[in-house]
Amino acid sequence: MHPSPGSCSAPAGGLLQRLVAVFDQRWIRKASDPVKQVAANLFEAFGRIWLLAGVIVLSAVLGGRSDGLTASVVILAAYSVAFFIRLMSGPPARRKAAA
Repeated sequence: MHPSPGSCSAPAGGLLQRLVAVFDQRWIRKASDPVKQVAANLFEAFGRIWLLAGVIVLSAVLGGRSDGLTASVVILAAYSVAFFIRLMSGPPARRKAAA
């Protein structure tokens, strides 16, 4: 028995969006204008959401509705765990201002 496309594509999509986030955050930090940083951050966040939505749709198209549902449940579970970990770990450390 082979794993369903939904259970394989969701982790792959999550990994891909995480790699995109790391690359984009480096790019956003290089922007000198705060307005451009906020705009780029918003664009990047929506882009990653659309990437995951595309993974869910692709899973449904390739494997059927149940695979799309599987992909969405796996992504929801992963994001719920990540959200809980962020809540429990407290506020992020403050960055020191550049001198």
